Parts: sequence; structure tokens; C-alpha cells
Amino acid sequence: MAALAGAGFNPARVARAGLDCTLYPSQTEGPFFFDPGLARSDITEGRPGVALRLALQFLDDADCAPVANAVVQIWHTDREGLYSGYQGQGDDRMVDTRGQTFMRGLQVTDGDGRIEIDTIYPGWYPGRVPHVHFKVFLDDWTVGTSQLYFPDDVSEAVYDTEHYAERGQSPTTLATDVLLRNTPLGSVLLDVSETETGFAATRSVGIALPAGFTPAPTATPTPLVPTDDCVGDCSGNGAVSIDELVRGVNIALGRAPLTECPVFDRDGNGMVSVAELVRGVNSAVRGCS
Repeated sequence: MAALAGAGFNPARVARAGLDCTLYPSQTEGPFFFDPGLARSDITEGRPGVALRLALQFLDDADCAPVANAVVQIWHTDREGLYSGYQGQGDDRMVDTRGQTFMRGLQVTDGDGRIEIDTIYPGWYPGRVPHVHFKVFLDDWTVGTSQLYFPDDVSEAVYDTEHYAERGQSPTTLATDVLLRNTPLGSVLLDVSETETGFAATRSVGIALPAGFTPAPTATPTPLVPTDDCVGDCSGNGAVSIDELVRGVNIALGRAPLTECPVFDRDGNGMVSVAELVRGVNSAVRGCS
């Protein structure tokens, strides 16, 4: 793309991840995950932006063997930094995208552990650099939850182009994103190259398989609707109180049993995570619908 080359994109400075089965660092799924049950290769739903072909290969971190038949969920923001499916977004917290499913989809890894997704370059929102979320499922187990990142110079060039320039440059860089404070950048950066229509971004992702486990051909997970509006509503009264948030924190810290408020355990793994506590805070601040 000549326009991007002129905007300061320098391919020589783009990080090259290469094939690497080292265990990929885990990161929070954040407050905007849900599974609409859409197995598809194009997740844009026609939204404008710089085209991005995302190609990932999932490998067993123990021996670098490809992980076939794993379900991989992908989600990220549109060019304006908005996630589909949630209210209270945008700089003024007034944007509501409930009922929409743009920039979300799943793929099942092939025999080489690969998936490919056609999408657009994600936009930024305050406090975060552009990123792509993913979750990896083997049967009923979640074996990986993390995020993928882009080199700063690529993002800067994209945000100078037609579909992004009005919003401007991200005020956050890889060096100042709080989620990357203790993460070696080489372990999470995508390998980005320019194409005739946009960009291709690739990465090998090492995941830890349970001992002796071989993924079988798997159906897609049961779709989940965004239930964040009432996560933490222990009493079932349609609202989340400060007392209920404290109860969730105590469960997360092991100071109280999950039976005190099982609705905090959104993913059903028997624990309350930081991401689930964030959902509870969102429920308390934004209200339940």
C-alpha cells in the first residue's frame, strides 16, 4: 500500500516473531468477551478500515507439535475503538452496540494448527494500544486466553490513513500500555507485512496441553450472550451493590466460598478471576438491563 509507505511505515523495523512454540503469555480476556457462535473467516460485517489478514498457528509448547481441532475465538475493536455487544462505550460512554457481532468469530484449527481470519486493523481506546483478543478451547477446557499486539510504527501509519485519521493517533504506546509493563514485547508482537490490500499479521502461539491429551474433532462451543450487565448480582434483584462486589473480591482471594455468590463465576471454572470482578464493577456502574 503506497499510502502507508508514504505515511512512515518501515517494514525493516517490524518485529519478526517467526516459528516459536514457547508458552505464550496469558493475559486477561477483558470485560468485552462473548461468543456469538459465529464460525467464519471474515469478521468485519462490512465495517470499513485497513484490511488485515490474521494467520495464527497453535503449537504444543512441550514439543512444538501442531494443535489440531482446537476452537479459537477472536475478537477486537472496530476502527473507532468500539467492541460489539456492549453499552457504555466511546469517549463519552454513550455508545451502545448491544445486539451487534462485528469483529467476532471463531475458527477450528486445521491439521497444522492454523487458522486465518479476514478483518480490519483495530482502533484504539484510552489506555490501550491496538490489540486482538483470543481464547483457545480444547473440548470443554479453556487452555489459553491472551492478546496479540502490533508494532507501534505500523499502528502510527495506519492511523494516518483515511478511515482512522479523524480519530488520530493512539496516546498509548507499547511502552506505556499497563498490560505490557512486565511482558517482553517479542513474546506478544505479531509479525506484520504489507500486502496489496492492507496487511498480513502472523504469529505462532505456544499453548500448554494437558498431559496425554489429544484434541478430537470438536463442535463449536455453545454461544454465550453478553451477561456482563448483571454479573455479581448475588441477590438476584437486578442490581449489583458494593457489598456484592466485596463478596466477589473475597471469593477471588479465597476468603469466602464460591457458594456465597456463584454468579461471579461466569466461565464456570470454580473460581472468580480479575476479569470477572471487572464485569461485576461494570454491572454496578452501568446498571443491569
